Amino acid sequence: MVGELEEQCRHLRHYYCPVSMRQVIASVKAGSRLPSNAVTVTVDDGYRDFLLYAAPVFRAFDIPATVFVATGFLDGEMLWWDSIEFALRQASCREVRVDGWVYPVVTPEQRTAALESIGVHAKTLPNRARMQLIGDLVRELGVRLPETPPADYAPLRWDEVRRLSREGFEFGSHSVSHPVLSRLETPEELDREIQLSRQRLQEELGEPPAHFCYPNGQPEDWNETVVNAVSRSGFATACTTIHGVNRRIDSPFRLARLSVNLTFTPEYFAERLAGIH
Repeated sequence: MVGELEEQCRHLRHYYCPVSMRQVIASVKAGSRLPSNAVTVTVDDGYRDFLLYAAPVFRAFDIPATVFVATGFLDGEMLWWDSIEFALRQASCREVRVDGWVYPVVTPEQRTAALESIGVHAKTLPNRARMQLIGDLVRELGVRLPETPPADYAPLRWDEVRRLSREGFEFGSHSVSHPVLSRLETPEELDREIQLSRQRLQEELGEPPAHFCYPNGQPEDWNETVVNAVSRSGFATACTTIHGVNRRIDSPFRLARLSVNLTFTPEYFAERLAGIH
């Protein structure tokens, strides 16, 4: 997929003006305008494939990028949906029951369908119920989760984060464990996910991160309580996954984004970036 990313970066560099999130903050604080067709590249979660495949391409095209990392993931905890996928991939049974639904898990296609359906359902649950669901699923499948993420699910290492930071890549917080923040049951849990992730990044990078990204990021995944918690924790911006472009009058704590992936055709990527879709 490196070739597809190179093609997309070539389009970005030719038709747009890539800027960093640091430049965005400076523009907001100064009340100045960003260059015409300014675009900022952001990447979520903190998988190691960013280092191996994406970072060299961004460097080659001189495109700044900000990576939002789940700090617990970088500290060795598997992301919760990866735990579901790993368990389904290792299962030897023919079907699994989750909250009254029965999913066949014989073929790779069935396991992918089960993962998508269970993942969507899990996001609607209160946080503790989601964690309970995953634990029950793993036990029912008779699978033992690895103590640290295996290679297929590997995060960036902190020394790699520091190296990438020295090279100009920015890092922001994506919480500690990537829960749906609106589904957390107590203010203490919300503050822990936000503040401890910020503290962890500061410990490793020497300065507090300025940017936050709401896990999952759709309107039902964050609310005014979450926005206020992020703001009072000292962040300057927060990104959603709401589709759209941002204007000067928009809140820096409700930034929209244009989600793209490497399966897009060049034509669709161009149209998507232009805001047509």
